[in-house]
Amino acid sequence: MEEWYCEGWIPVGAKTILSAEPKCGKTILLFHILKAVTEGRKFLGKSCPPTRVLYFSEVSEFELKRQLKEVPGLLGNKNFYVLLPEEAPQTLRTWEDTIEFADKMLAVTKAKILVIDTFGSLAKLPPGGENDSATISNTINKLNPLFKQRYLSVVLTHHNRKKSDSPEAKGSNLSINAARGSSAFVGSAGHLILMDSPDRSTKRNFSFFGRYVNGIDRTLYLDNGTYREIQYSNFGRDLKG
Repeated sequence: MEEWYCEGWIPVGAKTILSAEPKCGKTILLFHILKAVTEGRKFLGKSCPPTRVLYFSEVSEFELKRQLKEVPGLLGNKNFYVLLPEEAPQTLRTWEDTIEFADKMLAVTKAKILVIDTFGSLAKLPPGGENDSATISNTINKLNPLFKQRYLSVVLTHHNRKKSDSPEAKGSNLSINAARGSSAFVGSAGHLILMDSPDRSTKRNFSFFGRYVNGIDRTLYLDNGTYREIQYSNFGRDLKG
């Protein structure tokens, strides 16, 4: 069995947190990764084994389709299953209800990757819960029974602190302190990815923490609809918005 569904990004049998400010592009990045995974293609030059994905979305069908237009081929993909808010059973009133439903859908779809986008919304955290480590840890750990599904990976997207709210980050959101409830994320998830948009270009910076990749920084660019990992100096000011 492979160790990664997408090398560096989604380890097999683990919880992954992708944390960034709202509107930073984490969902679009995730769609690019999931397209490679569901089609069994390469992402950043690394082959991905073809894998089914169950994706729980917080946004409406209209908004999701708008986002998916940026990643042609994912909408309608036979290995990409989506639960929209409009289609969610009315019985899903609690986080526990959502987890139980996900367990059933994983068995039906035979998906090996479950995506919760976003964690804060779909987990129905109480007011202030995203800042409380104990609440975060307890909520994430409730996912543990799902891992009776062999080789399951769970990906949670998360809104981190704004730069202005995180003096420790010193102008970026790549400090582990930038993720609200950060200590709980480190303890409860095996793989933490922090994403930052440093300017108005398509440049995105990433820092990785956890058991699989730790203390590594990477920089990607969205170039004509494809993510690439290249030196910023090669692009220079052409990427400035």
